Amino acid sequence: MCKFKFMAVLLMFSLDGCKSAGQSTVPDNSDVAQADSEHSKNSVSKNTTVSPEGLPKDSNKDFNSETPEESEELFCDAVPAPADLVADNCYTTDISAVVKIVKVEVVGENGGPPSKTGYVNHKYTVELLDTLKGNPEKELIYFEMADADSSTHSIGDRMLVSLCKSDSSANNQYYSPDNGYTFTVTDQCVARAKQLCTKTPAQKLNSACE
Repeated sequence: MCKFKFMAVLLMFSLDGCKSAGQSTVPDNSDVAQADSEHSKNSVSKNTTVSPEGLPKDSNKDFNSETPEESEELFCDAVPAPADLVADNCYTTDISAVVKIVKVEVVGENGGPPSKTGYVNHKYTVELLDTLKGNPEKELIYFEMADADSSTHSIGDRMLVSLCKSDSSANNQYYSPDNGYTFTVTDQCVARAKQLCTKTPAQKLNSACE
């Protein structure tokens, strides 16, 4: 009888041991979520900061800093044109001078009546005020092609002009080779132009005169 009770107790002990051995060792979902969160916090290096957008970035770089673009040097305050343009104009044309307009005309092809459409020539008779390059006459005429509906400069305007010698038999006639060769100027611009017209271009430039 005692032997039978001993065997029963032994059997119950064995069953309890098997049940304990079969229990799962996997942590519940809350433990997994907490572990993932801790891993994410530690996944960014100590030498890395986070941008305002929440993206990793180099700690030595400022997201709010911008490298300003270098502004191009202007001719002068009164003329919003690049200084290099004025210097190149002097280098590539026959004459450069400061002049005052004394007469304005609008003419068509070969000096005929101007067209109401297409292109016309603005004809300026000017008085020489200051020579920057070449040997212009004291009074000269220059032509500037323009749209038929565009306005001319006014009598009395002081201009910086870089011009090409005309093929006309008249010695004192010139023409502007393109847009950007004539500017209305102030005293400050004239002084600046004298400096620029002595400047040698960084590279060889072809003549603008045909």
